[in-house]
Amino acid sequence: MLSRFVNYFTEIVSSKSFIRSTNNKIRIAIICLITFLIPFDLYYIGIYNYGLEYCLWRLPLIAFLASHFYYNFYLFIKSVKDNDLKTWIDRLEAFDESKNDKMLHEKDIEIKSDNVRMRKNDQINTDKYGNFCEHCLIERVVRSHHCYICNVCVLRKDHHCFFLGGCVGISNQRYFFLTCFWLSILVGYGLSFYVELFFKKYEPFKDLTWLYFISPFQASLYCYFYYEKTIFEHVLLYIFYIHVYGFLLGGVFCLYNLFLIISGKTQYDDTLVKRYKYDLKPDGNTINERLQFIFGKYWYLNILIPNYWQSNVINRNMIKNILYPSSREN
Repeated sequence: MLSRFVNYFTEIVSSKSFIRSTNNKIRIAIICLITFLIPFDLYYIGIYNYGLEYCLWRLPLIAFLASHFYYNFYLFIKSVKDNDLKTWIDRLEAFDESKNDKMLHEKDIEIKSDNVRMRKNDQINTDKYGNFCEHCLIERVVRSHHCYICNVCVLRKDHHCFFLGGCVGISNQRYFFLTCFWLSILVGYGLSFYVELFFKKYEPFKDLTWLYFISPFQASLYCYFYYEKTIFEHVLLYIFYIHVYGFLLGGVFCLYNLFLIISGKTQYDDTLVKRYKYDLKPDGNTINERLQFIFGKYWYLNILIPNYWQSNVINRNMIKNILYPSSREN
């Protein structure tokens, strides 16, 4: 009876519909949590404890940070489907077939998918492609993966982010980085209010070591047994730890993704090189080319406002590296 229940539970948990539903719920929960924390921090931590005048001049900064986080979050979700392999193959191969030497973003490409793909397939070895995707009805290239949660073949897939609820690929990697970047700054700024408040108002926190600050359960037990704290103060302690882990997660993902962008590769590229012996080169010869490849021509302006109108800057060498990487075993 127990084994039958376990098998039934395992089947439900491993089903695609359950994973998709869970992923959507996680994304909604994160949005709701942040939407709750911003006014809570502003009112209770800011206005209630420090006064209205203290927080008034900080409101534009908080609004700026929050709007950038939500805007990039929205663009990330909106552009998940833009990672579609079929669309990108049509665009890249049509550009590669043309005699135009300009970058991809400077040329309007007339898509002739069937003819272009047939000509290109005659010129390359079939082992440069992956297996056939029965869901998207397309021959996958080596640097693409079908995501059963997003239900699309993602070109140059880095990973599927369960927190944001979508795949990080060639079209939305910029928005993933910027979402993590603004999240870490927004939460870190709110965290500074908590640290100042706790060490100023609550005596127990002055005696806590760094070990307690990475373990909310230990810190809560410490305050419970050694100090008389109200239920609200315990809840406030856990809200503080939500800020701590939000700041750490956002910062770690942001820095690691920046490293990948500057390196001109994805997480899965190391697997292709080590396990499958593909000779993958960085996408772009210089750091500037790699930044333009992800963020667009004026990549530095994304800090002020997301340049969603600026598409990826791609040259022919990048196309060959993305679509037709050579194998060391050939």
